[in-house]
Amino acid sequence: MCGGPTIGRVTATASLLLVVTVALAVVDWWAVASARRGLELLAKPATLLALVGVALAIDPVDGTARGWLVAALALCLLGDVLLVLPRDAFVPGLAAFLLGHLAYVVAFWPLASSWVGGAAALVVAASSSLAVLPGALRGARAEGGAPLAGAVTGYVVVIAAMATVAGASGSAWGWAGGVLFVASDALLAWSRFVRPLAHGHLAVMVTYHLAQVSLVLAFVR
Repeated sequence: MCGGPTIGRVTATASLLLVVTVALAVVDWWAVASARRGLELLAKPATLLALVGVALAIDPVDGTARGWLVAALALCLLGDVLLVLPRDAFVPGLAAFLLGHLAYVVAFWPLASSWVGGAAALVVAASSSLAVLPGALRGARAEGGAPLAGAVTGYVVVIAAMATVAGASGSAWGWAGGVLFVASDALLAWSRFVRPLAHGHLAVMVTYHLAQVSLVLAFVR
């Protein structure tokens, strides 16, 4: 694996949109903490939409890398919308995020140059997953049988791959983003399939937004 011409800089527009992204994320966290469901329905997707703008405003970035980065964010935005709907759309949301992680893998692949960073991220991802997976799989089987348990297992493999490639990017932002995403999903899996955690939804959203911002910032120096 070797580095490629995919690193850009934060333009004034990207900086402004990054501030908007962080502000919207904080609004979403407050909405979650205070059980303002209507506000969360707006703030959660708006945060990712603003972050898509950040990715588009970074300059210059290799067009292919930018395309995959924007695709990853757009798929995660779709997952956000599906998971925040009043009806349960967990499986479609899971599928959207799985595809988003695959897009992240392709986006980060040209940057992957640090086997140490990648291995360290994989160790953290594997440790977190193994701590949660047995209980999550029991809960998934009870809820949706073998198909849901299989989907959860596949998702764990894909997000571990994403964290590994992001961790191998040579960027502290990429490493942090991959690990935080794993932590967010581990908290989500535990809260859904094992038992609810106190302030678990808030912890999921905080780690999730920090992960997404970090993954985007990995493409700038």
